[in-house]
Amino acid sequence: MPKLKLPYVYDDEAAAFAKARAEGKGVMVDFAASWCIPCGELELTFGDDDYDLITKNFVPLKIDVSEDNDTSAAVATSPAPSPPLSTSRPMATPSAASIT
Repeated sequence: MPKLKLPYVYDDEAAAFAKARAEGKGVMVDFAASWCIPCGELELTFGDDDYDLITKNFVPLKIDVSEDNDTSAAVATSPAPSPPLSTSRPMATPSAASIT
């Protein structure tokens, strides 16, 4: 089965959530680091069916945690045996009609 690379938004949470909100999708967050071998392997695990399912329902967001900061420390000490992957739905912005 061919492996397709997801159309990630890289390191821009605001852009990913804005795009997801505009398209009525959730956000799939993929934390990755240059020192994380399974993180690189994860990109090669999505076949055609996975790709279609993900891109139909989510905006893929990749967060690089290679640098030494609070996020990378949390990810590096995670008990998960594989790279952390999470999904979220952006909160809807209330329209004027829903406020009145």
